[in-house]
Amino acid sequence: MYKNLLILFLVLIFINCNHKNIYINNTINGKTLNANTRLIELNNTLTEVLVKDQFSPPVASRIYAYCNLAYYTSLNNKDKSITKHIREFDIPRPELENIDEALVASVCFIKTAMELTYSAKEWRNELIRGFENSSDAEKIRISASCQDYVNQFMQWANKDNYGKRLAYERYSEDTAVEKYKLTPPTYKEPIEPHWGTIRPFFIHNINDFSCDYQEEFSAYFQSDFFKENKNLHTKSKELSDEEIEIALFWDCNPVQVDMIGHVMKYSFRMTPSSHWICILNQVAANQKIPHLELSKIYAILSMSMADAFIVCWNDKYKYNTIRPVTYIREYIDENWYPVIETPNFPEYPSGHSTVSNTAAFILTHFLGDNVQFVDASQKQFEVADRSFSSFKEAAQEAGMSRIYGGIHYEQAIFDGLEQGEKIAEYILEVI
Repeated sequence: MYKNLLILFLVLIFINCNHKNIYINNTINGKTLNANTRLIELNNTLTEVLVKDQFSPPVASRIYAYCNLAYYTSLNNKDKSITKHIREFDIPRPELENIDEALVASVCFIKTAMELTYSAKEWRNELIRGFENSSDAEKIRISASCQDYVNQFMQWANKDNYGKRLAYERYSEDTAVEKYKLTPPTYKEPIEPHWGTIRPFFIHNINDFSCDYQEEFSAYFQSDFFKENKNLHTKSKELSDEEIEIALFWDCNPVQVDMIGHVMKYSFRMTPSSHWICILNQVAANQKIPHLELSKIYAILSMSMADAFIVCWNDKYKYNTIRPVTYIREYIDENWYPVIETPNFPEYPSGHSTVSNTAAFILTHFLGDNVQFVDASQKQFEVADRSFSSFKEAAQEAGMSRIYGGIHYEQAIFDGLEQGEKIAEYILEVI
């Protein structure tokens, strides 16, 4: 009797919580709980932490992938169609009976995030929120079982070469004129030159998705390459207000540097993976998606973007191509700066194009081809909302934003979009 009253009490708490109305079919004890909102909030918190901790775009994609995979695989899910295709993955889920499995999955997400990020306070607060309706005995039992699972999970995760990449030879700038040079205003070393050595989640041979670079460098003023740079330079001075808004909206450079006289002002923003996770957060908040399905979408989306970063970054350092800001300042206008800051890694292919189109095709597969949404994720950075009629439209705009921003050439955009599509199609076929 008391047990039934406790269950009824917990259900009433969930129903009366001041959350968005996203109720899903969570089969724990046959009760309907607001687990989707919790999963969305966890990803929102992870995004905030990644911005605060200043993780680079490739590293951020890895963290999203492991946290969301830990959540998904700790649910009571007998379907192995996904996990059997994840490389070297074989970890039994936590064995906890008569416990809210969404709570167990949340704790696994949080404990994985604690292993991978620096900010501990946010995750302690998330644990307190998650356990607010649990007894002390239940807290101990869940925490211990989840910690055992996360320990095994992280043993597997840490075999992905993430630690080894730091032992490789440091990046050395190529003196050839056509190769990437450190870019203003900070001239920092390029990030993650060995990211192509990281173990992907689904892809077995990253070279199967490599782009074919065809651009021919030339400083001759009548060459195609000079004309492309000249057009980009001219375009940067004639951008419409909307084109500037688009460039800023999809900037996604986690560490922004603004020159104020001789002083550098630093600010922090989200990465491409963060932007697409935020898009899923916003869409999921307005759709009634079964909880297991939503957790699968988060896991596949984040793992696919992580694989896209590995493939793209391998190409970036294979071709090691010059950025527009370097060429234009050398041969056209020594005082020129692009609309947005040039990220500190080689130009080809466009990482945002690759990752965004991977994300768009994954989300289209699971949620539909004509999902209309307003993306308000950049409001916190004082950038206006933008509306889209589909995920693919958003990805195309993300690609073009790099032209408006003055940081990429057209081939890098179009080849990156094609690369992202191929990666997504392969993953969707495999799973």
